[in-house]
Amino acid sequence: MLSVNHAASKSSKMVSEDVKTQLTLGKQEERERHPSWNNLYAAANRHRINEDTMQIESAIAQHLVDESDFNFAMMYLLNHFPEQISQLGNI
Repeated sequence: MLSVNHAASKSSKMVSEDVKTQLTLGKQEERERHPSWNNLYAAANRHRINEDTMQIESAIAQHLVDESDFNFAMMYLLNHFPEQISQLGNI
């Protein structure tokens, strides 16, 4: 997962886990329905599974980015205290 995982709410993480499970099962069913799936070499199957996994992880990471809250609005608070900061100096 991306580093934004820490900023996602618990509900967003739960939803993303549900979406991940659904996508994983969907990809698995799609692969098994394909007529040539059982005829492929193990390396080809593993390659396809790895591609599907990367697509799923990318979708989940994007979901977490979309649903994350970074609280950038709080950064403006320092604009209210320049005088106090200059009087007191660094901690």
